[in-house]
Formats: sequence, structure tokens, C-alpha cells
Amino acid sequence: TPPLADVTTASLDALRKYSAAVRANNVENNSTKSVELAREAVAIDSTFASAWRVLSIAMGNAGLPRSSRDSASERAYRYSDKLPELERLKTTASYYMNGPHADRGKTIAAYEALMRKDETQLANNIGTMWNSRREYARAESVFERDIAHDSGSAISYLNLVETQLDRGRVKDAEATLALSRRHFPADGALRSHLPLVLYAQGRLDDAERDLDSLGSGYDAALRSKIIDARADFARLRGRYAEATRLAHEASAAMAIQGVSGTALTDSLDWLALDAWFHGASDRIVRAVDATLAAFPLRQLAIADRPYFRAATVYALAGRPDKGRAILEQYQREVTDTARLRLQGPGLHNALAEIALADHKPLVALAEFRRGDVASDGFPAGECEPCAVFSFARAFDLAEMPDSAIATYERYLASPYWAKVMELDNFALAGTHKRLGELYEARNDRQKAISHYMRFVELWKNADPEFQPKVAEVKQRVARLTDAERR
Repeated sequence: TPPLADVTTASLDALRKYSAAVRANNVENNSTKSVELAREAVAIDSTFASAWRVLSIAMGNAGLPRSSRDSASERAYRYSDKLPELERLKTTASYYMNGPHADRGKTIAAYEALMRKDETQLANNIGTMWNSRREYARAESVFERDIAHDSGSAISYLNLVETQLDRGRVKDAEATLALSRRHFPADGALRSHLPLVLYAQGRLDDAERDLDSLGSGYDAALRSKIIDARADFARLRGRYAEATRLAHEASAAMAIQGVSGTALTDSLDWLALDAWFHGASDRIVRAVDATLAAFPLRQLAIADRPYFRAATVYALAGRPDKGRAILEQYQREVTDTARLRLQGPGLHNALAEIALADHKPLVALAEFRRGDVASDGFPAGECEPCAVFSFARAFDLAEMPDSAIATYERYLASPYWAKVMELDNFALAGTHKRLGELYEARNDRQKAISHYMRFVELWKNADPEFQPKVAEVKQRVARLTDAERR
């Protein structure tokens, strides 16, 4: 059997559960199984710091509520003072990485101290910190080093693939994924990354086919992510009804894990997409009102309350006043300075959406820029094109066409490993259509035609409700093509 982990507990049974939990999370990529095993370990030994630490990490990987992850992380930190040095440093680093007082600077310092004591220790985790600050080259070198020291970990390969895609090094990502799958042929998370590599290569049809070929023999968290990815690809193609059905199916897969609070978050996400694709309407406002009445924010743990999402949906639905009321509620109810510091970017992005809805694009641009910087002065998150797309929207509404064109083009050119899932699924088709309009207004017919045709290609099989937009763009292309010939 695999050797037991070298950690501190008074119970051999708890140690066995912990060792199996680590293997489930790090080698099998089965976060649901890891959560169950780690819970069993802390049930046996309630002061088992390392088991609480792994429980927090596995909960995060499984998509469980923030409050439960924070609680496990705090328990780990509370029991860490009497641990041996390496184990204590590892627990401290994890606390600052995943806990309620997350701090990237302290996380990096703790992992650097840990690696000075033992260079094989969790270099992978410090790499994720570099990625979150968009220091992709540093992250890539760390993941490569981690693989050299520990070829038994699938997570390092997974993170290396993602970082290479972040850097636009698609051939390297393809090679890394192929190598990882030789080492871990049964790993579901690695297998599910092939469509992302294909998408980065511009092979959209192949990516969809490969995603559809994935079976169902995975844990609930990964199964939900795969179904969600199918929904994203369907939405990218304008198959909104299919995407909505799949999104509900993914949510049901997550509910198997007993995830509390997911119903509210999922409902708000669906309503945000509804407003994005169909425009602001009283219908959507009433639906948001009903959702918040059914799932009052105050009934959730404060860490799990989606204030910013609710405010954003109201703004997209055409009621920025209701969005402002949600943010005022947030400012009354959230007083912990550490949480306010961490959530600063989210607050600024929500304020930006409200400013856009108020037709104050320059105010929105300033808020979007604040939302892209964390309290440590580094970028707030890994996804650069997410921020760039927001800037482009503000420039566009401000009637600054040159800046809008340049920034939309920058969004299209910016790589990111999860771009189709986090951004392109709702933004790409509309961006091509809008760029076509902007180039047409500048009388740049060739570029207008190019972007219009990319929109048509994406939405050629879109739902019937969107086909009038496709027909309109086809007419524009025909008119521009005739003008080019003359």
C-alpha cells in the first residue's frame, strides 16, 4: 500500500484517512473523495491540523461554500502551534493562501521559507500565487521544477498546462498534456483539459466533439465542471436553450455534494446571462427580486453572500438603483477589515457595472481599473482578458471608437487557459459583431467583413430567437462585399 504521510496526529486511523485524502486530492484529482476522507480524519482526531488543512483545500477544489473552507482553514491554523517546523510552515502557508485572511505576500513568504527547509515542498502552490499575479513565467518555472522533483503529482502537470496556455504557448501545453496523460492515463482532470488546448489552437469543432466524448465516470465536482464546460461551448455558439439546460444539469451534479448556497449563486448567474443575451427587462428584475426573497442574503454565512453578483445582475437588468442598495447592504453588514481588503476588487467591479447602467462610462472605466488591482498592488486575478474586455465595454459606451477597437482587439488576442469558460462563452460572438460595426463605421470594409463573418460562423446554428441578428449581419456582409467589388 502507499506509505502513510509524515504528519502529526495521535491516531493511526486518522493518519490513514488523511493519507488517503491527500492521495485522492493530489494524485487521483478526486476532490469529493478527499473531502469525505479528510472529514473522517478530523472526526477521529479533532485537533489534527494537517487534516483540517487538506479538508479546506479539497473543499475549495470541490466548489464548496467559502464559509466551510474558511472554518477548516482556521481550525488548521489554530492547532498548528505545536507542530514540527515543516508541518507548521505548511499549515501557515495554506492558511494565508486559502483562509479568511488570505494574503498573497504572506503566502509566498511562507512557501519560500518552507522550500528553504525542504526544496521538494509544495513548489506547486507558490506557482499558483505567481499565476494569480500574472507572473506566468515564474509560475511556469516553478511547476516544471515541481514535476522534476515529484513526477507522481498530476496537479503540477495540470497547472503547467494552464500556465503555458496563459502565456500563449499552445504547442508546449499540448506536449505537456500528452506527457501527463502517459503518466496518468486515468486522470479525469487532465483528460478534461484537452478541449481547452484544442480551443486555444482555434479548433473549436474538435474541442466540442472531444468535450462531448467525455464519459461520466468522474467525481461529482469534475462531472459538474465538464457539464458546465459543455454549457459554455453551447452558449458560445448561440445555443442558449441547450446551454441553460446543461447549466441546470451541472448544478444538480454539484447538489449531490450537499453544497449549500449554490441555488442562489446559480440563479444569479443564470439571470446575469439572461440579461446579457436578452437585454435589460422588468422580467429579469422581477426574477432577481424573487430569487433574493427565496434565498435572503442574511440567511447565508457572511462569507457566502454573493452581494456583488446580485448588484451586478440588477445593473445588467436595468435597475442600477437596486444594485446600489445591495452594495449599501454589503457595506453595513461586512465590517471585517481583512474581508473588505480581499473583496475590494469585487466591490469596484460591481460599482463599474452600476456606472455602466447609469450611462457613466468613464466612471465605470475607472472602477474597472481599480477592480483589476488587489490591495497588494498586483493584478487581482489570473484572467487578464477578463479585465481588458470590461475596459473595452467602457470605451465603447463612452463613444471612443479608436480606444474601443484597440481594446476589443486586445481582448481577442489575450490568451487565458479558461477563456472560453469564463469569458468567451458570452463575450466572443458579440465582440466580433461589435467590431464589425465599428470597422464599418470607419469604412474599413475588409476588417468589418472579417469580424462579421466570424460572428456568422459562431452563430450559424444559434437558437431561432438569435437568427434575425445572424441574418442582419449576413446582409451587412453582402452589402460591404458588393461595395468592395465596385
